[in-house]
Amino acid sequence: MMIAILLTLCLTWSVSAHPAAAQATAGGGLPRLKTEGSRLVTDPGGQEVVLRGANIMGSEWDGNMDWERVAFPMLAGAWHGDVVVHGFAADPVNANDPTYLSWLDEYVELAQANRVYVVFAFRSYAVNGRQPRMPGRRAQRALAVLAGRYRDRTNVIYGLQVEPHDVSWRTLRPRFEAMVDAIHAAAADEPIVLVPGIKWSRDVSPAIGAPVRRENVVYSAHAYAPAEDFERYFGRAHAAGLPVFVSEFGDAPDLGMSMSDVDDLLRYTGEARIGWAAWNFDAYGPPALLASRDGTPTLPYGAAVKAAMMATRPPPPPAQAIRRRR
Repeated sequence: MMIAILLTLCLTWSVSAHPAAAQATAGGGLPRLKTEGSRLVTDPGGQEVVLRGANIMGSEWDGNMDWERVAFPMLAGAWHGDVVVHGFAADPVNANDPTYLSWLDEYVELAQANRVYVVFAFRSYAVNGRQPRMPGRRAQRALAVLAGRYRDRTNVIYGLQVEPHDVSWRTLRPRFEAMVDAIHAAAADEPIVLVPGIKWSRDVSPAIGAPVRRENVVYSAHAYAPAEDFERYFGRAHAAGLPVFVSEFGDAPDLGMSMSDVDDLLRYTGEARIGWAAWNFDAYGPPALLASRDGTPTLPYGAAVKAAMMATRPPPPPAQAIRRRR
């Protein structure tokens, strides 16, 4: 099965800027990204980028950055990952909590040092709190604060929510458009924004007929479903020309996804050139990619995901010049 995955994968690889986040990126940072049809491409340059990586939640659960300092170089080096998704809490951001913001600053620094893109996705209001049904104004404000704080960083992406639930797309779409506007207004450019689907982010298909009418949005799906549902939940949206990113998946039968479905997802996204971030780059989760924090992958799940990442080409070369939109 592992050989089959490797053979079939076809992978490409408010607020002023805070001093800790205001490093110049020209000549050393990852390229800024934009959408072009259903693809992510470098801006400038137009080189296609298909991101592969994992979710990391250590600081939210442990109350420190000890694991992240190990995990970022491990994911980028031994696993060849190039994106980290991190669900964050809005209230400490809005309260200007120095400890919490220092963690997010270090996320950005670790990502920069290891040539990784980082996604800050609103998860809850309190640290490791419950996920709300949909994002409110406090979530919007926190995302705008972060967009201003990291406005000169080319490797930061924003997610409107991890998992909306028990709410219709008709209700969510205007809320999402307002949130994208707030992020883009606070940032130096128009950074990529991940827009989640309905049903705990499983289903992005409503966006086919009613897309979020903003630039540089990518639809974020959680693929906790049998393989036969991939097409209707997110595959048709991608085929219709919408950019799609699978921001969570894993060997989680209780959530509807078996290891066989994971293998199918890795093949499916490889053939369709859809990016993804597996859950969870740690020794606990569940589902966990690691058997221990020494980097040993779980079997078979972690090993399959690692093999898929290892098949990915290196990230694009450093940005030499950053084009600003007027």
